[in-house]
Amino acid sequence: MKILKFSLPNCVPCKVLSKQMEDLDLSNFEVQEVNLFNDTVLGFEYKIKNVPTLVILDGEKEVERVKNITQLKEFLNYNKWKI
Repeated sequence: MKILKFSLPNCVPCKVLSKQMEDLDLSNFEVQEVNLFNDTVLGFEYKIKNVPTLVILDGEKEVERVKNITQLKEFLNYNKWKI
């Protein structure tokens, strides 16, 4: 599974989320940072309207979209991923 982490360099909530994600075991995921200043095409493809946004993919299929660490933990717990 893969997590696309959409953010902007000057986004304070994005930096907070990044720090909080460091405390989680995301070894079962490939985490790809997407800077919307540099990759507008991917942001448009996933219809990103707010940052931070995490898009969780299983293969090419989007299975979840979360905007904060609480939602990410709930997704991981619900799907029995080790955190």
